[in-house]
Amino acid sequence: MDGQDNVYVTDVGDPVHKLSSTGAPLALVHVAYTGDPNFPGGVAVDQQGNLYTAEGGANVVDKTSPAGQPLARWGSAGSGPGQFEKPSGIALDAAGNVYVTDMGNNRVEELSATGQFIAQWGGAGTAPGQFNSPTGIAVDQQGDVYVSDALNSRVQKLSAALSQPPVTGQGPPAGSCQFVLGFKALHDLIPNVVDDCLDNEAHNPANGDALQHTTNGLLVWRAADNWTAFTDGYHTWVNGPNGVQERLNTERFPWEASSVAAPPPPETAQPPAALPPAPVLQYPANGTTVGTKFSWTPVPEAIQYDFEYWTSSPCEPNRTSAILSPAQVPLQGFGAFWMYGSPYYWHVRAHTPAGWGPWSDTWSVIAFDGPENRCEYGPNGWHVTSWQPH
Repeated sequence: MDGQDNVYVTDVGDPVHKLSSTGAPLALVHVAYTGDPNFPGGVAVDQQGNLYTAEGGANVVDKTSPAGQPLARWGSAGSGPGQFEKPSGIALDAAGNVYVTDMGNNRVEELSATGQFIAQWGGAGTAPGQFNSPTGIAVDQQGDVYVSDALNSRVQKLSAALSQPPVTGQGPPAGSCQFVLGFKALHDLIPNVVDDCLDNEAHNPANGDALQHTTNGLLVWRAADNWTAFTDGYHTWVNGPNGVQERLNTERFPWEASSVAAPPPPETAQPPAALPPAPVLQYPANGTTVGTKFSWTPVPEAIQYDFEYWTSSPCEPNRTSAILSPAQVPLQGFGAFWMYGSPYYWHVRAHTPAGWGPWSDTWSVIAFDGPENRCEYGPNGWHVTSWQPH
């Protein structure tokens, strides 16, 4: 929605539809990135009318002008900061920061107005703050974030303080920032990790911690244990008694503050869980005529499955995927609108608490006989027509 209450809707295809507040068509915005459409999910609009789309097929966020001209493209496939695995929803806050539901990684990522990674939170699970295929997202005037947690059948409200802790500024104004004391010492030890300052040291009145934002993340002096640390939202580098040490944000070193839970001692620590195996495809058999039911062997502890299919038909140039819960397997009623006589290819992978496993074998199927759709070329290019084979 824009400032005039106009509504923007993404379509699995090139245009973004612009509608009035009463639903009347106003415009089709043709996004001009080469190789698209990439199955856009959510769309957001800034105060200048620029469009931001979460491109699930390309694992990027696209920014385009109101006329559809490319302005920026952020992200890539992966699970690191600023990367995506099937981004779905997208929203903006009052400062122009961009929030994206990273469905395949079960998290929310926050980017600056220029596409720089700011923060992330979430993880696979059912506890508060965890997700199972997050899709839609919205941000209110206070900066609180609302997330549609699809396979957990709930909406979660997250505090704006997760990504923007309250601070009281000190030192010279932004634009002439500098590192001092412990922050300078840590920056000088790992300058390429910390990079440049964005503001000056400030203090969080809630706990006394000192904070300073940089182009790569956040410097923190923790009053609880008197150590200085830097985080990029995923990893943390702590300047402690053994020098600079790196760990995941979810871990703690044994010597860190007792007020923060430490990991189990080495002798009782469990090895990391193995990734799930590839599912074994069952039906329809490889190379046969397709029905509308797809099945594969269940994978133990699977939280969800990623079902992906594609074809060489010019009417369907991109891959399509569906995130499914175990209860949705076998997949019923799928393929009913596939192109008659066209070969399709499909495979599946499983997601457990340990992460995504490998893809299964790829099988091919042929669209079934009956009243179907056909890919034809006409004055307006390739298009789908419905027909009755004889």
